[in-house]
Amino acid sequence: MPKFSLLVVDDNANDATKLVEILGEFDEIDDINVVKDGFEAARLIKKQNFDMVFLDIEMPGISGIELYSSLPLDKRPALVLVTAHEEFALQGFAIDAMDFLVKPVTYEAVARALIKVFSRLNFSITIKTSVERSYMFFLMQGGIYKQVIFKDVIYIASQGNYVDIIGRDFELTGRYTMKEMELEVPASYFLRVHQSFIVNMNFVDHLVGQHLFLTEGQIEKVPINRESRKKLIRRGKDRGED
Repeated sequence: MPKFSLLVVDDNANDATKLVEILGEFDEIDDINVVKDGFEAARLIKKQNFDMVFLDIEMPGISGIELYSSLPLDKRPALVLVTAHEEFALQGFAIDAMDFLVKPVTYEAVARALIKVFSRLNFSITIKTSVERSYMFFLMQGGIYKQVIFKDVIYIASQGNYVDIIGRDFELTGRYTMKEMELEVPASYFLRVHQSFIVNMNFVDHLVGQHLFLTEGQIEKVPINRESRKKLIRRGKDRGED
């Protein structure tokens, strides 16, 4: 199993220690370095190759955003931003942050971020998390980030290199892969039923043959592959036995 190197940059020693303790629980991470100064971090990244960096946004002297933006493109590790203020998250998406963590960080939030980073690094990891995010900031065409509340999404459809998010009263298009969207949506009530569709199961009325019939949305039904169909039927049997 490959091992990954990681850099934590945070001027708050307590916050850095807590994050390192959580990261230390993942066997896939072999080398964790910690620095508290943005300028020191920039020098270290230019000298040493890191697979990923967990970077605090607010630091004296230079912000995390400024630090990462100053790095040569070929020296930029996969980025996860850390902040005490959730409103700063949008700034991170502009520099291709994989995810952001809001302090105080939790195991579940770190796990979600690592799943996304490992996906970018073409490495598969399965981590069970107990907390699911209720929204995401979706990058649309034109560089606009739109907050999407997952419970209002009916389904997500693949359109080549783009995806369409169809909601109860909205439709959004952005450049994402279906795999990326699978990692974003809550697994407890979303299911990838076909290579081209991810469906919010709360909007499913019934299953007939190889199609799911929806209660709302632009289309009446979506195709479901054999594996997903078996999974749904198995879920129904399990609930009936409770």
